[in-house]
Amino acid sequence: MNVKRVVMWCAASRLSLGFTWLTSSSANWLQTKYSIVLGSTSHIHHERKSLSSMPPAPPVIAWSDLVNNPIYASLPLLSLLPEIASLCDTLASLRNNIHRRPIVSIPIAQLRSRSFELPPRDVDFVILVQNDADRVTAMEFLVPTAKQQQKPWSVVGVVVLNEHNLECDNELATTRTAKKQRNEAALEITTSADDSSSLLPCYKQTQDSTSAFVPLDRLWQPDPMVSSILLPLLVDKLTQASYINNDSNTSSTKSICYEIWDVGSGAGRDVCFLAEQLKSQLPSNVKFRVVAMDQRYRSPQAEQPIHDFFERRNVSLETVVRKVDVDKEADSLLHSLDQNNNGTIVLCMYAVRYWNKAFVERLIQSMKESSKNAVDTRVEPFIFATSHFCKPHAGANWLFDHPKPHHVLERHELRNMFQAAPVSGNSKQRDEWKILRDDIVTDTDHGRTLLQFVVER
Repeated sequence: MNVKRVVMWCAASRLSLGFTWLTSSSANWLQTKYSIVLGSTSHIHHERKSLSSMPPAPPVIAWSDLVNNPIYASLPLLSLLPEIASLCDTLASLRNNIHRRPIVSIPIAQLRSRSFELPPRDVDFVILVQNDADRVTAMEFLVPTAKQQQKPWSVVGVVVLNEHNLECDNELATTRTAKKQRNEAALEITTSADDSSSLLPCYKQTQDSTSAFVPLDRLWQPDPMVSSILLPLLVDKLTQASYINNDSNTSSTKSICYEIWDVGSGAGRDVCFLAEQLKSQLPSNVKFRVVAMDQRYRSPQAEQPIHDFFERRNVSLETVVRKVDVDKEADSLLHSLDQNNNGTIVLCMYAVRYWNKAFVERLIQSMKESSKNAVDTRVEPFIFATSHFCKPHAGANWLFDHPKPHHVLERHELRNMFQAAPVSGNSKQRDEWKILRDDIVTDTDHGRTLLQFVVER
């Protein structure tokens, strides 16, 4: 018993000495950096959760650090400055810097409504604000307190714009006359003077019919399946279509427009990404549209933010927004896949983190019946792709709270659906489906497993 008391006394003394030795700042740093909870262990889990959801406020950094410090010089920059043409020189100096960084402007008044344009929450970036009040407003949204129970964005530095910062930048040390001339030129670039949702005028991209399309900088990221698998596949298929169009003398062939459907498109980021990339990579004689489909587009007011997003990104002519309830409109959607509707052919249908098993089963059955009854008039390929939560292997449990297990795919569920017994009868009919990808990957925010699945018919 005496030995036990001595051990307990030593432990208590060592803990007490530890608190005496640690300064307040070093203790806070240890708690934040390593989630070490100093003190009573009775609430260790609660305190660790609180600490993990309350990261330290990002430091205010100097303009010179943003330009020259290697820690910040190449990081993406989110400008929360108001849309004032006189600020164009400020951002232009950063774009001309040797470090090529993405620069995106979202006026701070629109930050909350355009949060879908922010980077993934694990990507470091820097923000630029006009004053300290805007800094506080931005931090309340981007780095919330524990009570808000929201994973924060990884803001690693804040630059507060002021006259001292501007004067310290040699690239901006120009005369007032020169600045006025550049501001007037920048204002002329703006296509709509009353468009409060556009980028800063100096970054409002304008193009004529002879210029090559270059996508604007962005902080948001498309789904990896869309960017690394689906995009190259679509570029290949549509480029082949351009060769056919060049070799054909019929006006009907040359007027074909290929559609790519995003079912359950949400905010439309994947739609926008595909439209931008296809517009920049495809020959000019290829006509295409990327269609955003979602039942949430119930009214013009609900659709307007998506239209505005596509307009800002200069792909309004290459995109379409449609209100679609898959459960109620399945028949009409499937009917559109097997025919040329007024010069429009659906080349691809894909879904990202949206799963409707009944609809996919009807899709497979519908195309089987068309092939069996010799009424399939399609000669072009059709691609189906999805990126959705999936158990990592057969028989595995789903260990995450979201989504619920009944919304999660079994490991080989899709493969089994598309590899069902082929239709018997016509021996000349083509194969039903060819599986191009069937891979398990992990998301970057929570470590959940997803299936990247692509088939072609």
